[in-house]
Amino acid sequence: MKKLLLLLWTSAFAFGAAMGKDEAAVWALEENYWQYLKGGEVTKYLSLWDEKFRGWPCALLEPAGKSAVGKMVEDVRDGKLKVNYELKYQGAAIYPGLVVVHYGVVETLERGGMVTPLRIKITHTWKRFGKQWKIVGGMCGRWEVTS
Repeated sequence: MKKLLLLLWTSAFAFGAAMGKDEAAVWALEENYWQYLKGGEVTKYLSLWDEKFRGWPCALLEPAGKSAVGKMVEDVRDGKLKVNYELKYQGAAIYPGLVVVHYGVVETLERGGMVTPLRIKITHTWKRFGKQWKIVGGMCGRWEVTS
């Protein structure tokens, strides 16, 4: 058991150490994003998004703005939906004041007693405004894993 814990700790340290400051900051915000979603924390969740955000959420048929991204979190808050997830970091592109992060999500959604397993891939573009990072763009789609 001690060896397993040491391996997990070492892996987590190496993963974090390989990231630069901006990449690590944005990845921590992505983890917050999912914690806020799972907890139904609408205000905190929406605080991650820029007012001019434009993206293509998984559940929508067309691109949308910030006003459309909070519905799922509201459903969690209102007890209509339960969310469980596991994040699979896939990398990022780093530019001055901008981080484009890619990851997969293995999640289950429970609504009205029906459980739906999903595998999705997400790209979020984060922009730094002063000391704060905000999501300014993004896209979601099905994640087909071949291996």
